[in-house]
Order: sequence, then C-alpha cells, then structure tokens
Amino acid sequence: MKPEDVSAPGRSGGTRWRDRLRRMGDIQARLVLGIVYFGLLTPYVLLLRLCGWKPREEGAWVDVSGQGESLSDLERSF
Repeated sequence: MKPEDVSAPGRSGGTRWRDRLRRMGDIQARLVLGIVYFGLLTPYVLLLRLCGWKPREEGAWVDVSGQGESLSDLERSF
C-alpha cells in the first residue's frame, strides 16, 4: 500500500479506497436485495398461491369506456 492511497484527515485523496468501498457496497446491496426478493417475497407469494389466492385475471385497469364523455360529466367529476 502506498502512502498516497490513504487520505489524511482534512485532505483529499484515497480514491482507490473509495472505489473499493463503492464496489463492495454495490455487491452487498445486490446480495441483500437478492436475498430479500428470493428468500422472502417468493416463498410468501408461493404460500399465498397454495392457499388459494389468485391475482386479478383482468388486470389492474378499470374499464371506463362510456363514462364521462360529455363536458358536463367532466365538470362534476367528484
């Protein structure tokens, strides 16, 4: 390790250390998020599906065709 790799208090420097720590943080974040997703959410949803839960077949969109086509309908929307 070279002396210029370590930054002194109050001085700039240590870019290699910052780069290493940033890479380590990226790896840890991916690991933690992967564990949360595949270790917690996937078994939870599989358990819900085994208990009979079914996601909405028609999706989240609500059909509003034919509603509020005139200007007076739009003025009293609430």
